Amino acid sequence: MDSISIRLGRVTVEEAYVKVPVDDAILRPPNEDGIQKINTEAMWAEAIAIGADHPEWIVDTRDIEVHPTQKPPPGITFD
Repeated sequence: MDSISIRLGRVTVEEAYVKVPVDDAILRPPNEDGIQKINTEAMWAEAIAIGADHPEWIVDTRDIEVHPTQKPPPGITFD
């Protein structure tokens, strides 16, 4: 035996900055004083939708770890 196969996992975290328009899609209806507040759940959903098509993602971190489940490489069988 001249080597041992170790299954690794790599996690890459990327970041992007998106601009979410402040419009009726993310604003709550005015309260009794006429003040409108942002619906943060709608704002996050809109940011994710915009980010899905965002071309400028920047790598923030990249971690390589031993995968918690070890198995043979694809195509390798043991008889």
